[in-house]
Amino acid sequence: MQPQFVDDGYLVAGMTDSFDRDLENAGYHDKGDIWLFKVDLSGNLLWSKCYGGYSYEGIKSVYQADDGNFLVFGITESNDGDVIVNNTYSEWGPSIWIF
Repeated sequence: MQPQFVDDGYLVAGMTDSFDRDLENAGYHDKGDIWLFKVDLSGNLLWSKCYGGYSYEGIKSVYQADDGNFLVFGITESNDGDVIVNNTYSEWGPSIWIF
């Protein structure tokens, strides 16, 4: 995904399968999380957060709402961690995940 310009920097969204360096305290779960991070206009890291559960998650798109929050569209194969209420969990394929 392309970085998204926000008022005071850029929001970057992607998928990660790592838990060190910039992700050391970002809440990485396992097997691949959605990773969001924000940098200021100079490229300095402002915050970094991983979202997901024990299985694979993937990002499709992210938008900034009028109130400054972000709306994330992705997929998940988890039903734990940040995805504890995945009522469509199936061992045969991913579910749509919006948060």
